[in-house]
Amino acid sequence: MSNQTQAPKPGIGGPADTPSDSVTTTPSSLDRIADGTVAKHVAAIKALPDVREDRIAQMKKLIADGQCDTPERLNAAIEKMLGELREQ
Repeated sequence: MSNQTQAPKPGIGGPADTPSDSVTTTPSSLDRIADGTVAKHVAAIKALPDVREDRIAQMKKLIADGQCDTPERLNAAIEKMLGELREQ
């Protein structure tokens, strides 16, 4: 038997498996750009109102006044429902 130590095979505890000082863990410029873009979109979404109170009030008034219950709307709803039943 030989007392010589064999060098580790590449990929199994060898030099390629140990971190070097030249490896950086800071985000790349692409990551920073993506983060900035995402942040802008998130900020824009957060600036939107949660509920459009004016639109809700307008629709409630139309419903209360009976303006949504027109024969044309009823026929359109029936046609849509029949079309969906035919597809089944």
